[in-house]
Amino acid sequence: SRAAAAARATAITELVDAHGAALSALLGVLRRRDLDDPTARARAVDLAVTALAELRDRTDRDQALVEESAGDAFARLAEALRPVLRGLAVRLDLGPPGTEEGADRLLPADVANTARAVVQAVVHAMLDEQGPGQDGAPRPVRRVHVGWKVGDGELRATVRDDGP
Repeated sequence: SRAAAAARATAITELVDAHGAALSALLGVLRRRDLDDPTARARAVDLAVTALAELRDRTDRDQALVEESAGDAFARLAEALRPVLRGLAVRLDLGPPGTEEGADRLLPADVANTARAVVQAVVHAMLDEQGPGQDGAPRPVRRVHVGWKVGDGELRATVRDDGP
């Protein structure tokens, strides 16, 4: 019963995270002042359709997930970040854990989910905090780097940008 409860909790957490990421991406598109209404609407519809398809696809897959490899967890993070950055002039550099960084190590699902949620929140904060450059004009973020390393008893996530 503990394994079943853990699997249910994992599925719920991942669905909530996916839903939150989809809503954040939708809000990001709709908030953009440099997009006209038809373009923003089209991108929002594209994001919503993609998110719905992903949620339906994940529901079955996530039911029995209790642990996942760090490499697979990072790949899911990368999949979740791509829609957020779609349509922005921001390059996403990924530093997935390699064999030496623990890609094959199994992570508890709640650790992987929490790490993904924290990284996504940091990336959203970076995109929202685009401060002024030297001339006082807004200086947009152009590059975001996300990396993971897994050590004995720890998962270390690194998130950097070229913004202020």
